[in-house]
Amino acid sequence: MKIRFSEDGVKYIEIDTISVENLLKKLVINPFEVVVTRNGSVLLEDEILTNNDSIKIIKVIHGG
Repeated sequence: MKIRFSEDGVKYIEIDTISVENLLKKLVINPFEVVVTRNGSVLLEDEILTNNDSIKIIKVIHGG
C-alpha cells in the first residue's frame, strides 16, 4: 500500500487488508488529528484498505 503524508512524504507497507482505524493505530497516528483519503474521497475509520490502495493522510489543523 502506498501512503502519502501531507507533511512527511511517502511510505510503502505490505498488508492484506486492514481498516483505516487499525492502520492509524499501526502507524501511531491519532485519528482525531488526520483525515484519510483514497481517490479524493474521505474514508471512515471502518472502511477496509487493501495492498493495492494508494491513500493520503492529511494532518488537520485545529485551534481555538
